[in-house]
Amino acid sequence: IQGEVGGPTLVTDQRISDRKLASKGWLCFPAVNRICMFDGTLLHMVVPGRQDTQFIETLKQEGIDRNERRVTVMISFWKELHIQDG
Repeated sequence: IQGEVGGPTLVTDQRISDRKLASKGWLCFPAVNRICMFDGTLLHMVVPGRQDTQFIETLKQEGIDRNERRVTVMISFWKELHIQDG
């Protein structure tokens, strides 16, 4: 998989408990071996839709029809973990 497949991760300065909207945001574009670390209480998401169309077109010209997808791994660390009854 190419590192440039998929949209960037958007991290804002807003938390779910905030009463006002985010005033800042940071984009982390996908790349091979890139890591994006941030406070997990900040609202974050992956912006959909970005694909490397030139790469896909080159593959098609070579007879390779691939539908590339972004795969991410999320790892979280907690100082304390409180589990609530569901």
